[in-house]
Amino acid sequence: MLGRYAGLFGGAAARRQLQQQYGIDLDQDILSWMGDVAFFVRGDSLPTLGGGAVIEVTDSGRAAQGFGEIAGLLQSVGGVRVDPTSIKGARTAFAITDRTTAQPIVMALSDDRVVVTYGRAGAEQALAPDAKLGDAPLYDDAKSALDGIDPGLLVSMPAALKLAGASGPADADFERARPYLEAYDAIALGYDDKRVRFAAGLR
Repeated sequence: MLGRYAGLFGGAAARRQLQQQYGIDLDQDILSWMGDVAFFVRGDSLPTLGGGAVIEVTDSGRAAQGFGEIAGLLQSVGGVRVDPTSIKGARTAFAITDRTTAQPIVMALSDDRVVVTYGRAGAEQALAPDAKLGDAPLYDDAKSALDGIDPGLLVSMPAALKLAGASGPADADFERARPYLEAYDAIALGYDDKRVRFAAGLR
């Protein structure tokens, strides 16, 4: 669903369209308050599947203003329903729904981050998690395997394979690769200013 609007945010012509048609200055209203961006996927079956993006907020005042303008933009474009919603840990949030998705796209703003997720559960876990990935033994193991570098990518292979199996019949190439993939517990990638490290843990 978000892909329907992606073209609005690229190129000089699209920036002018945003400014002229919707009154949004892409640089000042949106990009000016965005810091680091992280992506996550959670769940090992289709009913539990969720995920999205977590965006660091560097200017809370501009973020609050831009957040409201994004909601107005989506409502103006049409084709979806944009409703205010309550998300644990959020100052304000709204849910974007249409007939093509089983769960809403949730956008939520807290004091230090904006999250855009598929489903409410992902938004609540991103803003007010019951547990943090950085506290998990798997994260510590990955960091150790990466020579002390924090993982920028961390994938639990058993969970990924379970999700793949729940998605429907796999093709022949995947089935041939499955025994090799099942040998791994996790894969991790990390980097700093000087190094890039990749690690794969065997089960």
